Amino acid sequence: MLKDKIKKIVSVVALGALITFGAGAVSSMATTNSEAQIVQSYGMDYSHSNLVKEMLDAGYIDQAKADNFNNNINSESTQMEIDKTYDLFLVDLNVKEGYYSAELGELGKLVIEAEYSVDGLSEELYNRYMDQLEKEGFLSYSYPDLVKEMLDAGYIDQAKADNFNNNINSESTQMEIDKTYDLFLVNLNVKEGYCSAELGELEKQLIEADYADNDALYNEIYVRYMTQYYLDSVKELLSAGYIDQAKADNFNNNINSESTRMEIDKTYGLFVVDLNVKEGYYSAELGELEKQVIEAENSVDGLSEELYNRYMDQLEKEGFLVE
Repeated sequence: MLKDKIKKIVSVVALGALITFGAGAVSSMATTNSEAQIVQSYGMDYSHSNLVKEMLDAGYIDQAKADNFNNNINSESTQMEIDKTYDLFLVDLNVKEGYYSAELGELGKLVIEAEYSVDGLSEELYNRYMDQLEKEGFLSYSYPDLVKEMLDAGYIDQAKADNFNNNINSESTQMEIDKTYDLFLVNLNVKEGYCSAELGELEKQLIEADYADNDALYNEIYVRYMTQYYLDSVKELLSAGYIDQAKADNFNNNINSESTRMEIDKTYGLFVVDLNVKEGYYSAELGELEKQVIEAENSVDGLSEELYNRYMDQLEKEGFLVE
């Protein structure tokens, strides 16, 4: 059950740590705290074929490896290998960009290899990884803090909080706190309007299935979750007047098509850029460059080095990149 802890920690570490162009998206971006809520991931298309393309374009894998992946793209074992390779690629990129130390990067890769192995992650490696994360300042929360936050918000009662705190060093208790906190965050997102009630309910089901190690149930729910995600995206675009009813109907009628989802991702990415410019978070110049990046990432030719450099220069000029 250590893998769920690692996934939670890795998700924390990833925030504001990495800029990756690929898979039709800027996956994440280093920003100041005030800007983190503004600079959003756009065009998120994490299909395995796009992950392969991103790694090939970056020179992380060669053409032979990419061909092997693509020729067996529907195989579950191949998809797992792509996932693992992409995880290792992101770690190497974090080290290269200076967000991770070489030591943390090496431990991170050992964790990934262990997670994808038959034996799984050992307690010894887990502890070394956690110690290094703490040493480098990536861990910013403690379990008592999570319990207090949920209690203060009224998500758990005093009896539940006391039970957690009285067994705070138990691995099973820590796992239960992790799960409860994840569910709490979903409820908070629904309450604040960041996701629909329907999507939130499916996300909570995913969390429950994930912590129960029920892969079959997780995969079944994930299909419904992604469908709802794209339906919600179309609804938001329509409500904002960014697309008309005919366009929305076309999207919805083909919602499970990969090409349609890619088009929704691209359209939503352009919408977010226009919104950021309108609200004054981006300059018009940055907005125009970012839209060119989105179009390029969704084209056959992909993102050129020249456009990438212009975009990065403008981000730095406007203070979005943090050393």
